[in-house]
Amino acid sequence: MKTDSLFYELFQKFPDTLFALTGQPTDLAANYRFTSEEVKQTTFTLDGIFIPQPADQPIYFVEVQFQKDPDLCSRMFTELMLFLRHHTPRREWQAVIIVPTRSLAPRIEPAYDIFAPRLQVICLKELLESEHVGVELVRLVAATRKQAPVQAKRLLKRAQREVGSAAQEAIEDFIGTIMVYKFPLLSRQELEAMLDLGSIKKSRVYQEGREEGREEGESIGEIRGERHALLRMLNRKFGPLPQKVTSWLNSVESKAGLEQLMDRVIDAQSLEEFEME
Repeated sequence: MKTDSLFYELFQKFPDTLFALTGQPTDLAANYRFTSEEVKQTTFTLDGIFIPQPADQPIYFVEVQFQKDPDLCSRMFTELMLFLRHHTPRREWQAVIIVPTRSLAPRIEPAYDIFAPRLQVICLKELLESEHVGVELVRLVAATRKQAPVQAKRLLKRAQREVGSAAQEAIEDFIGTIMVYKFPLLSRQELEAMLDLGSIKKSRVYQEGREEGREEGESIGEIRGERHALLRMLNRKFGPLPQKVTSWLNSVESKAGLEQLMDRVIDAQSLEEFEME
């Protein structure tokens, strides 16, 4: 499941989720603009940035990590320092790393101890049930295939009871997207039966079935996630990329095209060989 893309979409649609996760007032979200940004000179890409509109609020840098990465902290702190170097004014900042289990929580090396007070690690498996819908959606992303149907049904019923029609449709669509990712081989009818969705008419994912779920994977968030992964693979294997290569990769608009390029990275022995193929 493309967790980077899912969290990118979640924070776009429900930006107050970050503040609920970090134990702060959710109305702070009204003062922030959520984005993802590439640090051009290095091709580093920051998963998510909450940029405050008033200057007296801190910037929040968010990293979602669902695989073991011993270099996570060093990479994240390098990326955010470069971001601050290229942007003014240089405001206060906080870093948030989201991991599914405590075993994937990063170890802060002595060189980065100075940043420890500015870092908060959120372990999804440790999250308790919440009154906040966004937190419940985050818990659904991290749920096992066994847990997911129960949690999804409970959240769907809650959305029907508690939120307005526009928000309800957004929640239903996002739940549908998560479930299609978790159960890609099930048909629309099987997914509807699993979640008791016969009475729901508005959810785009379930109206148009699994094919719509696949098309949803071609959304901007999904393509951004594939490009993000490709840039990281290239940067780790070959070092900083020339601007012309970055521009070329940014021009690739399809998921299939980016996946083909990722396959080429694996086989290429040099950046020149990758470009020539």
